[in-house]
Amino acid sequence: MKAVVLPLPMRWSKRTPKNYRNDIDDVALIKHLSAALERWFVRGPCGGLRQLVIPHIPALSNQFLTAVTRFCPNVEILDGWKLTYVNDGWGAALCDEEWRVSLDIWEKFCNQCSHLREFNWAVVPFTDAFFEPFGATQKCRLTDISFDFTGAFLRRKRATSASSVLATTIGFMTRAEQLIRAWSLQAAAAADLASEAEISTLDNASRPYSSAGLCALVRGLPFLRSFKVFLHPRYRIDLDVFDDDFLWQLSKASPYLGQFSFSEAGKYAGPQALECVSGQGLLSLASMTHLSDISIAALTRTSGDGVYPFIQRMPSIIHQRNVKIGVMQDFDKIILPLLELVAHEPAGTFTNKAFALMLVNVGHLRDFTQKLWHPQVWEDKLRNIRHKLESNHPTVRFQLTLEQEKPSPGTINAAESGDNFSIAKFSVFTANWKYQDVTEGTFYRGDITSSTPFEWIVKC
Repeated sequence: MKAVVLPLPMRWSKRTPKNYRNDIDDVALIKHLSAALERWFVRGPCGGLRQLVIPHIPALSNQFLTAVTRFCPNVEILDGWKLTYVNDGWGAALCDEEWRVSLDIWEKFCNQCSHLREFNWAVVPFTDAFFEPFGATQKCRLTDISFDFTGAFLRRKRATSASSVLATTIGFMTRAEQLIRAWSLQAAAAADLASEAEISTLDNASRPYSSAGLCALVRGLPFLRSFKVFLHPRYRIDLDVFDDDFLWQLSKASPYLGQFSFSEAGKYAGPQALECVSGQGLLSLASMTHLSDISIAALTRTSGDGVYPFIQRMPSIIHQRNVKIGVMQDFDKIILPLLELVAHEPAGTFTNKAFALMLVNVGHLRDFTQKLWHPQVWEDKLRNIRHKLESNHPTVRFQLTLEQEKPSPGTINAAESGDNFSIAKFSVFTANWKYQDVTEGTFYRGDITSSTPFEWIVKC
């Protein structure tokens, strides 16, 4: 026996996922599952399961993870969280899986189960106390790690008593069912004691997290291929933990990283952005030889020198590089310096390269900047640099997207208010760059107009 995949309980509902907790079947499930895992570990030739997909209940997390640690030391796929995971890119990520485990159980699991292939931090607390044990043991097979933030561990909460729910449930059962499952009350009472201790530990802990903790985490992931962070306004963290030191450590510890994604849900209107990422941190990412896809929702500010390494240091071993970065402040000060750096490269530098670098004016999208421009101003600014690029780098394109100002009260259209525009985004790309044929690519179709004759300024 190498794999066990169990479905969700029939009573679980996606509309009310949190209502299914501590049902009478959960205690029985963990009890029989532990016995089965032990039997397969002792009698089987594989040393336990390689894949275990099972939904379980927070009150029984310690028992569940203890059984996995003892009897599935070589487990590679432990992704029951996917059964209840929902992320449409607009709303908060939803996941009904919560591992409410004590630190000693977590440390044993991290030390013993080092063959995991992927992990989503939505199921455990975002804290240094959980980062450090995970990275202390090298996990050479782990290629994908995600940080989805839900409400499970970002607020204080208490689990419903397992025994009280079981007692209530038994009252509505037939006599035969009561006789068969009455023993579950005793098991649930023991689970309650463990659960109360777990919840108390979680509630009393301040759950600090830091850049140093994240650095300790990635040190144990030498063959990581995908690093994803998904934020939502309802569940915010201090973004300063993702700083230059962390990006440097990530580049050194995980040299085979191919995708770095730092995204947000829908259209976020808040002021938060990555303040502690400077040009040095971006240089660490740009220098990674396998990194082909980079998406950063919002930097507080950057410069042409800061983002240019994504073009300049594109390695020859990747087919193309896709970069999308949001910027909150001083967006207009990036464009010309970036193009000057591109234009001054020796002729033919970009002939055989395929890349796209898009900068998004997040400050404009969130209504934090009010700079307005007349299109003619930018046409004049870009005229000279355009001639340099056409002569030295005929395969390089750039695209400036302007959005028309909203009409002022009492006017029919924006033209009556002065025909002014705001900069929405700016892109630099090569003629042989193509959209990715993947569902979770860096760009959406239409982000860059590459299929029509090139336009230097697009007026929306």
